[in-house]
Amino acid sequence: MSVDHLQINVSDVMYDNTTWLYEMQFGSHNDIIDALEDFNIALESTTGLTKEGTLISSVDTSGVDNMQWEAQNPAYGGSKYISHSNATTLRTDVITQLAGITNMQAYRDVVVRSYRNDLTSSDNYIYGVADPHEGLEIFISNLLYKSSSYVEPADIDTLLAGINAALDTISGLEFSGIVVSTWHGTNDGIFVGVDDASYNGSKYLQLTNATTLRAAVINAIASVTDVDDTNSEVEVRIAKKDTLPSS
Repeated sequence: MSVDHLQINVSDVMYDNTTWLYEMQFGSHNDIIDALEDFNIALESTTGLTKEGTLISSVDTSGVDNMQWEAQNPAYGGSKYISHSNATTLRTDVITQLAGITNMQAYRDVVVRSYRNDLTSSDNYIYGVADPHEGLEIFISNLLYKSSSYVEPADIDTLLAGINAALDTISGLEFSGIVVSTWHGTNDGIFVGVDDASYNGSKYLQLTNATTLRAAVINAIASVTDVDDTNSEVEVRIAKKDTLPSS
């Protein structure tokens, strides 16, 4: 069983001469509802695209604010995992429609991203119920597959199977599934995430164990057919959250 997901993001938007959305701007009708409606109309005019809704968010990071726009649960031509050709066509069409929004002055990039999660556990590992951002996670980036930085639909299952088999050879590593995401924007890219992992029975590792695991992942990925890992990065991350309410 696999799960597909398509995502369309417009990043670092300037709308009505601001990078932060207000619920209401006095003396102007360009509030958060107007921005949402403008984006929705633009996406509705994109041929072949269906969606459940749209999302606009204002973000403040290190004192720098920006605006992000996103289609909610979209599909293109009835598919949620699309080819590079379709991603290019979709992105171009979205950019064309965005140009018709008179109150949008700028944006940094439009990115079309396809995901597939193979949901194949290693060694009959039981799926966890923890938040995916808690415990042990493994991230692999900057790969090429068949000399490409975009994974085509015809290849994604083969790549997932190859990565799954390679990581399954790592002694002590267990995981619930593997996610591959590939995207087309100003640049193309491939990203691999390992879901709900444990290493020698633990989700929280000492640095020595994490270093050993990272080296093993690098060696395993190097064995996957048609994968070029020359510029790859492997990150082993552990995280823990508390459940304490605010005071």
